[in-house]
Amino acid sequence: MPSLRVSQITLGTWAIGGGKAWGQTARHQCLETIETALDLGITTIDTAPAYGAGKAESLVGEALRGKRSDVILATKAGLLINEHYRHCLSPASIRTQLEESLRRLGTDYIDIYFLHHPDPATPIEKSVEEFQKLKEEGIIRAVGLSNHSPAELQRALSAGPIDYIQDQLSLLNHVALSSLLPLCRENAIGFMAYAPLAAGLLTGKYRTRPSFPKGDVRKSFYHFFDEQPWENAQNVLSSLRERASRKHTHLSALAIAWVLSHKGICSCVTGARKPHQVAANSKATEIEFTAQERDALAHLAHQAQ
Repeated sequence: MPSLRVSQITLGTWAIGGGKAWGQTARHQCLETIETALDLGITTIDTAPAYGAGKAESLVGEALRGKRSDVILATKAGLLINEHYRHCLSPASIRTQLEESLRRLGTDYIDIYFLHHPDPATPIEKSVEEFQKLKEEGIIRAVGLSNHSPAELQRALSAGPIDYIQDQLSLLNHVALSSLLPLCRENAIGFMAYAPLAAGLLTGKYRTRPSFPKGDVRKSFYHFFDEQPWENAQNVLSSLRERASRKHTHLSALAIAWVLSHKGICSCVTGARKPHQVAANSKATEIEFTAQERDALAHLAHQAQ
């Protein structure tokens, strides 16, 4: 596994970026959320320029003033900030994007730098080669891929070592368990699972199927709230409520703990924009499953897929 000591829970900051994707967020609440995460021992923070057109990075930078050395900071390149996302991972653009991220974050290095999404116009080998140069120069400490297929990972590995992978993994979407995760284990790549709460569905806060406005990522990027996935999730939620009650913990903590229980998962990237959400998610590291409990949840997950 990579040498960086990421925390089992990583604070994801997409929602903190707000904008059309998540709605408006209050600056003071966002800063308090980041501070709460640090107080709870969450030492890894994940962000990206595309989260609120740079807003999330700026808020993270503000919150980390005087604390930068205590944190593993991850950000990304590949989605340019404009009205519509545009993929670009050309070597020259990577340099420019990194300089802008460093400025917003108020730092001179990035711990984990991710290729955010594949760029159809640039061979992944060229992008990874540029990332390796940045690592050799000491501007970044680790190279990561986010939202890439097993085939793309294999191509990336031909251009240099990959330290981390980010991909979706939850009780409602566990394709990565049989696709990406085995490759990561074979190549000593740390797997950072994002969306372990299925865009908030596995927190149990939605009692009826919600309707989100156009452009909201819970409608456009995730599909857990479409009619059939929503119906499939109800048995999982029912079981989680029962088990959470028996263990005296939160549904969200139980769902995250199930993801963390798989060999090769080094961290769960859990989004939050309120302090109490971070506190609930952090309880996941205290949960242990018996083999029977883990198998029972895995059975539920396969039924819901």
